Amino acid sequence: MTTYELLSTDAEFTLKIGESIGAWCQGEDLLLLHGPFGAGKTVLTQGIAGALGITGPIRSPSFTLMSTYQADLTLAHWDLFRLTSIHEVWDLGILDQIDEKTICVIEWAEKGSELFPETALDINMDYTEDYENRVINIDIDTNNPRHVELTKILDRLKKN
Repeated sequence: MTTYELLSTDAEFTLKIGESIGAWCQGEDLLLLHGPFGAGKTVLTQGIAGALGITGPIRSPSFTLMSTYQADLTLAHWDLFRLTSIHEVWDLGILDQIDEKTICVIEWAEKGSELFPETALDINMDYTEDYENRVINIDIDTNNPRHVELTKILDRLKKN
């Protein structure tokens, strides 16, 4: 496992990172987003949704826990912030909803980390020390060809 790091200087670049990840996604992908309030988790999800061809507003489902958006693939967008125990996360049946036509993005995924498979893509987002920019760290399994493919896609953003 290695960490792939990106620096986002604004919401527009975070959207582009999300679009690149979304273009890479396929059914059954599980993306686990971690980070404090305002780190850009929902903005990243908006980019992922845009790459999937989903139009319209994408908001964090903080009060509904999950929102689904339809395109060629379904985006199941979860927000676990309000949950207080691993049992509550388990009761949601998140993994039962993932199939070959669904991509699942989970904000505040640390609330259920031990439930999610190792094949999930962990994306850690945080502020820089000056709070002006965002650091996005993606845990890459170097033995997983799809993860390696994602790093090559993201490398293109670094060159622009």
